[in-house]
Amino acid sequence: MKLLVAQEIVALDSSLTSDMDWGEMEMLLFFIEGFIVVMVNIPVVCVIFFSPTLNKTKELMFIGGLCLADTVDAFGYIFAGIIRTHMYAIGTDESVTYQINCFYTSFVILFFVGYQFTAIMTLVVSLDRFAAVFYPSRQMRFSRANRFSVIAGVAAWQILLPPTQ
Repeated sequence: MKLLVAQEIVALDSSLTSDMDWGEMEMLLFFIEGFIVVMVNIPVVCVIFFSPTLNKTKELMFIGGLCLADTVDAFGYIFAGIIRTHMYAIGTDESVTYQINCFYTSFVILFFVGYQFTAIMTLVVSLDRFAAVFYPSRQMRFSRANRFSVIAGVAAWQILLPPTQ
């Protein structure tokens, strides 16, 4: 059974490498994944933040912030897919570069901001839900403007936080 699976993988690998190698396929999948996430999250963020019906609700604000953070990360995937595919096309995918040149590319910066932004917004959502369960009267007094301030503060923290090496 293992030999049959290995032969199928080799056959699949050889059929893909004739047109596109695994690195290029991976970058194409990065682009597709990022594109799908952006196309789903942008309408959700717009509805949560700008819908007249949902303007009365405060509970979804942090979920919208989490979707916004996920969108930042997804743009990193889109840019990584585009830039790395371009590097494959012009033949610079195997070239050696300095670490500083690699770090200051758009997709690496978006990954850095997006990963941290998503993690902290998940923490904020968890704390908000904890407060809703154990301190409902205090949590309900937390206004929509205060929630926007928390989201903006988390975003600013991530943008202004210098990367450590």
